[in-house]
Amino acid sequence: MERSLVLAALLALFACNEDDDVYTVSDCEADGGTVVSSIGDGMLMCPRGSSSLGPVTTEDGKPAAEEGAICCAT
Repeated sequence: MERSLVLAALLALFACNEDDDVYTVSDCEADGGTVVSSIGDGMLMCPRGSSSLGPVTTEDGKPAAEEGAICCAT
C-alpha cells in the first residue's frame, strides 16, 4: 500500500475511538452523519457540538480522502 494511504488510514483511526465502527461514505450519510476530511494539515476533527462515529473508507477499504476522513454525528 502506498505510504500516504497508510498514513491517512492511521490518522483516521487515531481520530476515532477504538470501539467506533468503520464507515463508507454512503454508510455514514445513511446513518445521518457527515463525512469530514482533513483540510491539509493532517488534523481530523468533527465540528464543535458533533462527535466522531468512526473512520471513513472507500468500498474497498482504502481511506476516503488523502489524509483520512471521519464520520461525524450531525
